[in-house]
Amino acid sequence: MTHRQETPATATSGPQSAEQAPGGPQSADAHDRPPCAHTEPPHIRQLRAERDLLARTVAVYTMRSTADVLAETREALADLEGTDRA
Repeated sequence: MTHRQETPATATSGPQSAEQAPGGPQSADAHDRPPCAHTEPPHIRQLRAERDLLARTVAVYTMRSTADVLAETREALADLEGTDRA
């Protein structure tokens, strides 16, 4: 068993966790989502949900906040996109 030391702000569970990050509607992930998630293709929604789940998993095992892990993930993806264009 792992020892979880999550605060209520970082703990999520259930089906809403893929769409609702800690912090409510104005979460750290809200800026890279379109205004209406229903207009996004299903495969994009699936990729975002998988990214969010992976970030939460990393946050639990490294005892860091999910927002920090998501921010680092976005930075790394931006760096990768920048090197692909160069």
